[in-house]
Amino acid sequence: MSKAREKKSRRRGGFAAGALIGGLTALFATPLTGKEARERLRDALSSGGSCPLRGQVDRLRDAMGAGKESAADQSEALKRKIEETRARLRQQMDEGE
Repeated sequence: MSKAREKKSRRRGGFAAGALIGGLTALFATPLTGKEARERLRDALSSGGSCPLRGQVDRLRDAMGAGKESAADQSEALKRKIEETRARLRQQMDEGE
């Protein structure tokens, strides 16, 4: 994965996480009872219509997926480098004998 793509993915993930945290903070800072707040949250998440919170959750899921993909790509690249280094060291050890 290119550095520019990784940076963009990280930025999206940060934005989505910030939006979700901001939404939850606003939700819990309202002068509603716990029961009212839970009902509103439940209604917002279960409604079939468009909901700003649902959009934030969807964006956060997408960003998390991109982050997982990026981590998997980086893990594979690191494994390849480790194997290449092992092979090179074995070759150098064999040549030295």
